[in-house]
Amino acid sequence: TGSMFLGYTSTASLLLGCIMASNTLIAYPIVCRYGLQKKPSVSLSVGASMLSLFIALVVLAALVGSVSGETGFAYWVWFGLKFALFCAGMIWAMPKLTRWFLRRYSDAVMQFIFVLAVMFLSAALSEAIGLEGIFGAFFAGLVLNRYIPQLSPLMNRIEFIGNAIFIPYFLIGVGMLIDAKLLFAGGSVIWATVCIVGMGTLAKALAAYVASIGFKMPLTSGNMMFGLTSAHAAGAIAIKLLESFGITFLTYVDQVGPVKIDESRFSVDEITKNALNMPDSVAAKEAEAYLAEKMSEKDSSGASITCKIQGCPVGLGEPVFDKMDAKLAQAIVSIGAVKAVEIGDGKSVVSATGTSNNDAFHMEDGQVRTLTNHAGGILGGMTNGEEILLHIAVKPTPSIFQEQKTVNRQHEDVTMTIAGRHDPIIAPRACVVVEAMSALMIADALMQNAVSRLDNLQKVYGLLDR
Repeated sequence: TGSMFLGYTSTASLLLGCIMASNTLIAYPIVCRYGLQKKPSVSLSVGASMLSLFIALVVLAALVGSVSGETGFAYWVWFGLKFALFCAGMIWAMPKLTRWFLRRYSDAVMQFIFVLAVMFLSAALSEAIGLEGIFGAFFAGLVLNRYIPQLSPLMNRIEFIGNAIFIPYFLIGVGMLIDAKLLFAGGSVIWATVCIVGMGTLAKALAAYVASIGFKMPLTSGNMMFGLTSAHAAGAIAIKLLESFGITFLTYVDQVGPVKIDESRFSVDEITKNALNMPDSVAAKEAEAYLAEKMSEKDSSGASITCKIQGCPVGLGEPVFDKMDAKLAQAIVSIGAVKAVEIGDGKSVVSATGTSNNDAFHMEDGQVRTLTNHAGGILGGMTNGEEILLHIAVKPTPSIFQEQKTVNRQHEDVTMTIAGRHDPIIAPRACVVVEAMSALMIADALMQNAVSRLDNLQKVYGLLDR
């Protein structure tokens, strides 16, 4: 694609191939949740991902070495020796250490800390031998997976931290590397985007279905391998899943610093027309001017995000331990830079009275509805069928260019000034993460609610026909 359609050099084409060849298997946790991780197609996808990731990283190492002039015979011998020692340690030593630790210490918190320590250590060792840290972390996850029960407090902690912190941070990090304006810089950029997306997707689809035919697997296995090896985010999958249930999301920035949107000028179409994801064109221009002022002062700004979720059925969540509002708040606050979450009227209920705050019920088209929505769609920890309304406070970017006071390793008071590229605001990039995290929580609640009745539970395990 790079050489034939885009006219890239062989080095640039190899670099593009390395980027497109690897994938992150972000959909793997969803596959595990449905108990499909033992399927041959899933095992084949995981193995192929490991192999393609390793080859891509080796080629990247060769490209880096060619630039620095370090691609001689001795370089590759030393690299092969380091890689062999790394694999031997991961395959032989790590399982022994894991079994010893999990048997000796039964405390779930200590086990969780051990798992994280092993993951970070593996990533560091992978970096040390000349590969990327993600390879070591992924390898460690595959090794540890067989020793951690799927239905255990330890696995629950690992899944939550992965979904709530690591995946959103990964997505935010990728988003911060992308300059969206380049996509509209000219015809050549659009053509390159079309070629990369089209050929990349086609190549992975072709590989998945050829593999399913070669291993005499059904077409559904090809679909599974294509879905796993295409780098889709779990949050995006959850959103698509919820769309099939009629549940939709609308997320936007409603305030930047002192600049607030005017509801009389609210336009959904405007959200994607400005860089700040604001539904008010006038407020967006004022906010851009305000941010330009802050940048000239080497400063940053906080902001507020609104997320509206429509179409949720009645009864999602639980009245005490798994309240829907508590789960949403926990998921969203776990996003970096989020400092507060308000649901419904939020903190304004402080000055309200019971008369003004209560949502009166009435019948509408044969359904129980509320005349108002001060509760924000959640009452007693459970959804009531109304629109779920979330307001999220996002702090200013802490990486500012002004001189700031801090303390060094010698515990001395010093000042520092940072360098590099840092945005003056975080909220516009966080909108998609807020939406994805909310979608994951709603999808989880749907699955839990599906087996909350005994007859549904019997259907799942095929007991009704016995």
